[in-house]
Amino acid sequence: MRTLSGLGCLFLFCVAAFAQSLTRILTWFYLSRDETARQVRWFALQTVAIFAAICFGAWRNGPHGVAWALAAATCLLTIPAIFYGLSQSPFTARDFAQAAARPVLVSLTSAAILWATEVLRVFPGPPWVHCALSIPSYWAIYTGSWMVLPQGRIAAGQLARLVINR
Repeated sequence: MRTLSGLGCLFLFCVAAFAQSLTRILTWFYLSRDETARQVRWFALQTVAIFAAICFGAWRNGPHGVAWALAAATCLLTIPAIFYGLSQSPFTARDFAQAAARPVLVSLTSAAILWATEVLRVFPGPPWVHCALSIPSYWAIYTGSWMVLPQGRIAAGQLARLVINR
């Protein structure tokens, strides 16, 4: 039971990390417009809100409360962070959504497939074996999902050329 509760917390931390990755993209918007002061103001507000949520979660439910509070606060702050970051930008929320749609779709698809393998217990054995098999499996699922999307191979080729030409 202790391992299961630990995996639940880890899942919630992954949800928080996924939501946070969307707001971290906005760093480029702030830097490109030389608006780091706005960025610092937002991240200060976000940090205080997340810290308060974590303290409340810890007070109410201990480690599980921390995980739930972090995931909830991060997810709830993601949309306002995107709108605030784009508010003085020539880009719209629609532009942002179109740019983020493919990676978000592929990430969620890969996570769902990996979750299904967890439910079906495809990777038996001790936790280290499970982890050692899950990581390359996620990479393979992510890459395969990316390639089957419309123009996925073209985007992957463009990315490969950018990496190789550096």
